[in-house]
Amino acid sequence: NQTITATCLPDEVEKLDSPPFITRVNPSHDEFYWGANPLRSVTIQALCGGESPETGATLFSRVSGKSPWYSVQMTPSQGGFWQAQIHSHDINEYKTISSAVIEYYLVAANQAGLTTSTPLFNNQRLKDEP
Repeated sequence: NQTITATCLPDEVEKLDSPPFITRVNPSHDEFYWGANPLRSVTIQALCGGESPETGATLFSRVSGKSPWYSVQMTPSQGGFWQAQIHSHDINEYKTISSAVIEYYLVAANQAGLTTSTPLFNNQRLKDEP
C-alpha cells in the first residue's frame, strides 16, 4: 500500500499588496516655544516606503490628552524620508500653556490604498520660554 500526495498550484500566484512602512521617526529637537525664542517649531522626519509607491504621509499632533488633532501633509525629502513641522502657533491653546507635552503620530499611504500608522509619540514639550 502506497500513499501518493500531490499538490496542485494555480498557474499564476496572486500577489497581495503590502502596507507601507514607517520607521526612523526623528524630531529635530525635543522642546519648542511659543514666546520670543526662535525655536517656535519642531520638524518631524520619518523614513516611509514599501513595495507599492508612497502617495503621501500625514503628521497629526495635539496637546496631550486634548482635542482636536491638527494635521499637516508631510513632504518628501531625500532618501525616502518625509518631513513636516509642528508649529507652536498652530496650537490654539498655546498662549495659555506654560509647559505641555505634545503628542503626535504619523500615517503613510500607498498607491494600493493601504495605510500604516505609527504608535503615539509624546516626546515633545511646548513651553512659553526656555
